[in-house]
Amino acid sequence: DGGRLLAVGRYQVARLWKADDGTKIADLTTQGPARRHHAVQAAQFAFAKSELDHHSTALKSSESSQKSSTEVIKKAGEELAGVEKTVAEKQVALDEVLKKRQDAEAAAAEASKAAESGTEQAQADKKKADEALEAAKKAEGEAGKSLEVAKTVLAKGQREQQRLTRALAEADRRLAEAKVRRQEAENHLKAAEADQQQAALHLEQAGKSIRSAAFSPDGSLLVLGGEHGALYSFSADSGAESWVL
Repeated sequence: DGGRLLAVGRYQVARLWKADDGTKIADLTTQGPARRHHAVQAAQFAFAKSELDHHSTALKSSESSQKSSTEVIKKAGEELAGVEKTVAEKQVALDEVLKKRQDAEAAAAEASKAAESGTEQAQADKKKADEALEAAKKAEGEAGKSLEVAKTVLAKGQREQQRLTRALAEADRRLAEAKVRRQEAENHLKAAEADQQQAALHLEQAGKSIRSAAFSPDGSLLVLGGEHGALYSFSADSGAESWVL
């Protein structure tokens, strides 16, 4: 709008003046914005690094937890297999005892019928058969109780196996999530490092001569550029810094 004048040459400073009375508004330099921009990028890089360290630690913890869960469920599976084998063996033992009890019942019934003859031998045989039947019934009861105890242990082991399986699935999920987050943090760090390096280059080159300048169409902003490869925007009214590109 013709209200401002800007003096630019082979210097590190551009001077902004009022066109109507020649009053200097501000000395503009790219070094200040470059330093602040570098400080911001350095802070972001430091944050990205701490973020990566955090997620790396979380990943190691998830890996350890998943490994532990895998070992626990493997051991529990082996123990459960042992209990299942015990239950199967006790079921076989009970079946054998049942068969013996049935045979003892048949023998007792036959001896009882023979004892009707009243002979001493028949009476003795009946007594012996009755005793054998009682022993068979007792053995059947003990085998049945032993089987029930084994089944109770098996049911408890199966419930624990289900719980451990769910815990392992959760550990697997957390491990996968931790891997994703660490990868994201690593990508973030790489991007922040590239931005920091670019800001460092701008800072290094900001002391070089300002070679170009332009006002915005509405006259509210002006942009400086030069050998440093970046553009720096300032308020045309006050000389205040606006942005770095």
